[in-house]
Amino acid sequence: MLNRYALILIGTSLIALLLTGCASGPGLSREEGLNTTLIASQAARDGAIGDRVVWGGRVIDNRSLEDGSLLEVLAYPLNRNEEPRTDTSAQGRFLVRESDFLEPEDYRAGRMITVRGEIVEIVSGQIGEADYRFPVIEPDALHLWPARGATAPAEPRVRFGVGVMISR
Repeated sequence: MLNRYALILIGTSLIALLLTGCASGPGLSREEGLNTTLIASQAARDGAIGDRVVWGGRVIDNRSLEDGSLLEVLAYPLNRNEEPRTDTSAQGRFLVRESDFLEPEDYRAGRMITVRGEIVEIVSGQIGEADYRFPVIEPDALHLWPARGATAPAEPRVRFGVGVMISR
């Protein structure tokens, strides 16, 4: 029979294991004063300069500038972990003007990012032949999500069970 201390140790270990399995995001939206309902396409139409937002999406382009980098991002809604949900419709595009150099190989087209910052201007540009208005964010926080590989699931998975598994 297990003594009381062994049971407490096992229980504490199980709770710690379960809590580490509950992955959380970078915590960018925990700051006060964020506009949590504004999306990129609406910000471009409404000229929402001065609003602070947390947006995320897929990097479309990374341009190295003399004084930093400029990312073009296709915006998607964020899940509860602040990761872009690419299984939904895109919400427009935005630019991230970072004063530091962002390595083009790390921040290459296709990578997912989440950014918190202030919309500092709306600039005119083009997507192909079409005119487009881009909200520009100067970030105070930028999170680059790990590249998805064959072993990285898109959503957290929890499995419980007892038995034998044979895989090939």
